[in-house]
Amino acid sequence: MRGEVPEGFYQTPLCAQTVRDGDDLVVIAYGAMVHAALEAAAEIEEASVRVLDLRSLVPLDERAILDAVHDCAKVVIVDEANYTCAAGAQVASLIAQYGYEDLDGPVVRVATPDVPIPFSPSLERAVLPSAERIRDACRELLAY
Repeated sequence: MRGEVPEGFYQTPLCAQTVRDGDDLVVIAYGAMVHAALEAAAEIEEASVRVLDLRSLVPLDERAILDAVHDCAKVVIVDEANYTCAAGAQVASLIAQYGYEDLDGPVVRVATPDVPIPFSPSLERAVLPSAERIRDACRELLAY
C-alpha cells in the first residue's frame, strides 16, 4: 500500500485502532490483511462490520480486542500466517479465555492453510486469505 508520507518526525502508537466502525461483527486483522478486511467489509451490505487493526502484536492491545468482542459479539480473525501457532491463534485464545461470555457464535479464523507458501504468485494468491474468503466467513458467521 502506497501513499503520502508526512515530512518530519511522527509516531504511530502501538495500540489497536478501529479503522471501520460497525456493531454486528468485528474483523480483527493486522498488516496487509487489514486492507483485505476493509475490502470485504465494504462488500457486506446486510450488516454493520467493524474492522480492528491490531497494528502491533507485541505489545498486543488486549483491551481493544475484548472491547470489540463485547460490542459486536461476533468475531472473524484474519491472519496471513498459517492456522497453527500464529498470532490469530493467540487472539482467539485471548477471546476464549476472557471474552467468551460476550460471544454470540464461534470465533471464526481466516488464515493460510498449514502448507508451505508456493513460489508461484498465482498459487500464493490461492492460499493466502483474500477479501472474498473474509467476506464469505463474515456472511457465514452473520447467518449463525
